[in-house]
Amino acid sequence: MTDNRVKNRHLLWIILAYGLVITGIDLDYSSIFHDEAISIFMGRNALINLACDDLCLQHTGSVLVHPVILAIGDSSAGIYGARAVSAIFGLGLAFVMYLTGRTLLSEKHGIISAMLFLFTGTTLYLSKLGTYDMTAAFFLGLSFLLILKSEKQQSRFSANILLFSGALSLFVGSITKYTVAIYILPILIYVFWRHKVAKGILYFLFPLTAFLSVYIYSAILPAWGYLSSTTTSPYKEGLLPLMDITGRIFRWLGLPYLLAVFGTFFKERRLNAIICIALSLPIVLLHVFTGDGRSVDKNVIFALVFLIPAMASGVDNMGSIFSTNIPSAWVKPFFTTAVLIVVWVFGITDLRWLEKQYPDMSPVVDFYRQKGFDGMTVVIDSVYGEPDYIYRYSLENIYPAAQFISTSHITQKEQEEMLDRVRPDFLMFEEFYGAKSFRDAALKHVKDYVFVRDFAIPLSWGPQEVQIFKRR
Repeated sequence: MTDNRVKNRHLLWIILAYGLVITGIDLDYSSIFHDEAISIFMGRNALINLACDDLCLQHTGSVLVHPVILAIGDSSAGIYGARAVSAIFGLGLAFVMYLTGRTLLSEKHGIISAMLFLFTGTTLYLSKLGTYDMTAAFFLGLSFLLILKSEKQQSRFSANILLFSGALSLFVGSITKYTVAIYILPILIYVFWRHKVAKGILYFLFPLTAFLSVYIYSAILPAWGYLSSTTTSPYKEGLLPLMDITGRIFRWLGLPYLLAVFGTFFKERRLNAIICIALSLPIVLLHVFTGDGRSVDKNVIFALVFLIPAMASGVDNMGSIFSTNIPSAWVKPFFTTAVLIVVWVFGITDLRWLEKQYPDMSPVVDFYRQKGFDGMTVVIDSVYGEPDYIYRYSLENIYPAAQFISTSHITQKEQEEMLDRVRPDFLMFEEFYGAKSFRDAALKHVKDYVFVRDFAIPLSWGPQEVQIFKRR
């Protein structure tokens, strides 16, 4: 092994060690997020062969890959173990980015790709969040890498195995988060372009179609009555004007696309950079053309999977451009490092914002831990229906008989009837999740309750209020 390769290998380990520290040092930065809690409950049920409830099916789309892994992590170390699952897949994807950059461009670009991945706020945040986004992104990135590797094999057998493995990885990514499926067509076009069409059909399209057909028949069709709701009312609630959608996308992808465009400036790397940019676009076009504003900040990870190698080329090109006509050997590395530092600073800033985009309900959980009791009933105003999972997860070991009831998707009259029937021990009003109709219904019962606590929960755009009332 040459000295340069040894240095690069050491540098790669340093980069991955940084990723391990930055994601693992503060895994309990917030209380459990409702998507995490629902996935854990679904994974637990799957492990003991119990069915998921209606809301769980609607939320997850009946996927099982990530919830099962998440539940295993949770069983070993609670929220730390659950979020460590994403941290492991995040580090794995950083290594995949290194191999992708090295395969497409060079060893140097592979190292820069790994650095860019672990310097980007979105990727760091999703590596600390126990949702299925990082898991799905890992399998999408692995699929692309395997396809790239298949092109460079001298052995026909090895090339076919890698192509088949790429199809399998794309399938696993698609059933981990269904959004990944929008990349099937562009990746298929790429496979047909780089391989003979007959070979692409036999070793990529056919196995991928077979896997998806079996999955749709066994997992989606039996639960279609529940799953159809995930594309109707939630979609309508998430619609945003075009300017808002593009603004959100630009916030997370503006700098990556700028660097990727710089990656097209040098002729010898132009085609690969253009391919990466083109393959990154499906998720952007999906949000722009549908107007769906849900999960934009998380879904951009799928664009980054393809953009990172082009960004690495762009960083290298910027170093060359800024050091033009300066012969000193240190000049280009200096400018290249400066660009990477800018990316790192933006990444840390974005990470801190993302960590507070959902409320940290730890103070509220602590209140119920101290003032609650086993068998208590808490009714929570919610337009989503998930907050009750947060408290069920956080307090189940202390108060196993406690009930947390959400008021989502029922009318004001039904809420009034529910309050008469259930006579909850606590009423809780949340600005972030709250439903105004429930506050109106609860006013009729205010004489039966006394105000006990309120909390100002810090969020990236300002504090959100939580009020708790207790039955007299």
